Amino acid sequence: MYFNQVPAKTGYLWFKQGLQLFWENLTIFLMGSLGYTLLMLLISSAPVLGHYLPLVLLPLVTICFMTVCRNTLNHESTSPIALLASLRTTFSQRVVWQLLLLGLCQAFALFILVFLIQKVALLNAQPKIMESNPLILFVLMLAMILSSIANAMLLWFSPALTAWRQVPLHKAIFFSGVVCWRNLSAIVVHGLLWLGFACALSLIVFSILSAFGSTEEQIKQNLIFIMQIILVPVSFCTRYASYISCFPTEPPPTIQS
Repeated sequence: MYFNQVPAKTGYLWFKQGLQLFWENLTIFLMGSLGYTLLMLLISSAPVLGHYLPLVLLPLVTICFMTVCRNTLNHESTSPIALLASLRTTFSQRVVWQLLLLGLCQAFALFILVFLIQKVALLNAQPKIMESNPLILFVLMLAMILSSIANAMLLWFSPALTAWRQVPLHKAIFFSGVVCWRNLSAIVVHGLLWLGFACALSLIVFSILSAFGSTEEQIKQNLIFIMQIILVPVSFCTRYASYISCFPTEPPPTIQS
C-alpha cells in the first residue's frame, strides 16, 4: 500500500488543519460530540461491560466523525440526511463487523493495560518485594507505556483503512502501525500540540467556571464534561487531517524510462 512519509513539521499542519475543520463546522461537531458523550455515559452505566462497550463502538464513532470531516473538506452537505446517506454507503455489513472486531481488539488492549496498572499498584503497596527486586516495577511500567503507545499506533489509521479502502482488518492494523512508525516525528509533534491545546483549554474553562463561584466538585464535573465535548471532535478532525496526508487518494505517477 502506498503512503506518504512526511517530515516532523507536518504534525503541526495536521493539528492546524484539524482545528480549521472543527471551526468550519462547529455546530455539527459540537452537537455530535454532545450526543456521543451522553450515549457513552449511558452505556458506561452498564455493569461490568460498561467499561469496555464504548471502546468496542469507538471505531464506528471514529468513521462517523471523520465522515463529517470528509464532507466538510469536500464542501459537501453535512446535514443529518446527507451524513446518513454517506454512512449508509460506508457501513456495509462486512465493514460494520470489521469495525466492531477492531473495537474488541481495542477493548482487549485496555484490559491488558488495566491489568498492568493494577500489578504496578500492587507492587508499590509491597515495599519488601520492591527492595528485593526493583527491576520488576521498571519492567511493568515500561510494558505499560509501550503497550499504550503501540495500541494507539495500531488503531490510529485502521478504522479509515477498513471502512474506506476495504483493507482487511489484520492488514489495516499492520499498515496503521507501519505508517505511524515511519512518520513518528510528525506523530510526536502532533501529540505534543494536542496535549498543549488540551492543557490550555482546561485552564481557560477552569478560570471561567471559577469566576461563576461554583463549588470545587461542580467545577470538576463541568470541566470534564466540557473538555470531552470539545476535545473529542478536535481529536477526530486532526486524525482525519493526518489520514489524508499519509494516504493520498492516488499514488504519484511513475516515470517510465
